Amino acid sequence: MVLPSPAADPWVQLADLQAKAQGDEAFRAIYSAALRDFHEAGWTYRQLGKACGVSHEYVRLAILDIPEDVTSSGLTAPPRPKSLSAIPLRDLDAQVAAMLKTRLSEAVQADPAERTGSGVKPAVANYFAALQRAVGAGWDAHSIAHSLGSHPKAVFKFVAQQERYGEGTSPRLPDAPHRDAPTLWRASRPSLPLVVVPDSDVRQMHDLEKSAYGDAPAATALRLYESLLGAWYLLGANREELERATGQQWETIRKRLVRAGYMSGKPRSSAKPIT
Repeated sequence: MVLPSPAADPWVQLADLQAKAQGDEAFRAIYSAALRDFHEAGWTYRQLGKACGVSHEYVRLAILDIPEDVTSSGLTAPPRPKSLSAIPLRDLDAQVAAMLKTRLSEAVQADPAERTGSGVKPAVANYFAALQRAVGAGWDAHSIAHSLGSHPKAVFKFVAQQERYGEGTSPRLPDAPHRDAPTLWRASRPSLPLVVVPDSDVRQMHDLEKSAYGDAPAATALRLYESLLGAWYLLGANREELERATGQQWETIRKRLVRAGYMSGKPRSSAKPIT
């Protein structure tokens, strides 16, 4: 009898032993010992049963039935990965990060005269589409928000906007690397801080507002004010933070965002796919 090579993949070895154990009592004992080695390395009966296509009860009984003279299976079982308490944030692929940041910048700088059917600027819709593409490629909203200095709730909201209207376009983005499911079982999402508008931008918005909405409104001041307000809205500042930063009630802020093309003023419609 030839025992498995320690250098081989232990899961392949286990499958090979299982196949040989079908009609050979000696190999059946080695296979049972291998199941014991995996179990002692932290793998549960259910996990081993799923990997081998048998019941967890079969695994338990096989381990109990190992002959006393069989002390080793000849393979080294890999330790079971420890579960994580929180899903770690990860750096976005360079192409994904560059695309999202470019689309965000374009959304803020775009001419507000052009609008989609829902009332937002086309560049804003394209930013929403890029977020949807990133999420669809497997990049989680928390890592996306962390990369942009945003908040995951904003990512979810803008992805839902794209799914609702389907107005933006975006090229496909690289897929996120595979994550080991067993280590993420029962892991919680990371906690990200709320987006806070810095004091310098608060002061700038207050100064611009005086010229933009005063007795003699200035077009340049209005455009700069709307761009600054829109940027922080797209970055995920919530209602309370925008109210604090502008000194205005939410209804006034909402109307300004709709007027500037950052927020839809249309009722919800059915979802449409990206074209």
